[in-house]
Amino acid sequence: MMLKPMHMRKLVATIYEDYVDEVIYALGRLGIAHLIDIREDLDSWKGLIELVEPGDRLFKCRDLLSRVEKLMDELKVSEKNYPAELLKGDFNKILDDSEKELDVLENNYRKLKAEIESLMEKKVSDEEKPLLESMIATKKIEFEQHLQLFKKSLLVIRSRLEALRKVDEAKRFLGRTYRTYIMEAWVPLDKIEDVRKVIVDASKGLCIVEFSPP
Repeated sequence: MMLKPMHMRKLVATIYEDYVDEVIYALGRLGIAHLIDIREDLDSWKGLIELVEPGDRLFKCRDLLSRVEKLMDELKVSEKNYPAELLKGDFNKILDDSEKELDVLENNYRKLKAEIESLMEKKVSDEEKPLLESMIATKKIEFEQHLQLFKKSLLVIRSRLEALRKVDEAKRFLGRTYRTYIMEAWVPLDKIEDVRKVIVDASKGLCIVEFSPP
């Protein structure tokens, strides 16, 4: 059985800079537009656009992901996937909030772990041993209860950071002018209006969306 080739149209979208993150993210969730690396045909723009270089946010996101992965290994988190939450609001703030959450989580984990280790290393008399053992057992129960919360929180943070990383890595496929980004992509013919709506909605209408003629 011969498969019919999928008919595609080339998308060229001009997006106001304040909404480019939301557009990339929304298209990624839609999953039907194949981004074109604008660097492959940069000459055709005759110097009208600039390349998008990796920004500090991408490096920060990767650094935080590395911290998350390290802590997940330490906590022996076996789950690798977690239902992605819908990102809403300013993406820079989402990243900053994720960093703060990770800092608090790491500090709480290290503190509880250190408390148990300190109790276990404590030297006491035979009379005081039962009390110490009870304190250690109580602290271990508390630690195990927190451990499940730590693991779930790590998976949530990881899912959020992965989404942000994908947005920033995809942004490097775009070009930019003074206040706008230029996006090119291949879109299935029967999905053109879906893609157009997603871009218009995500950019609050501050965009120009064009498709190549048949």
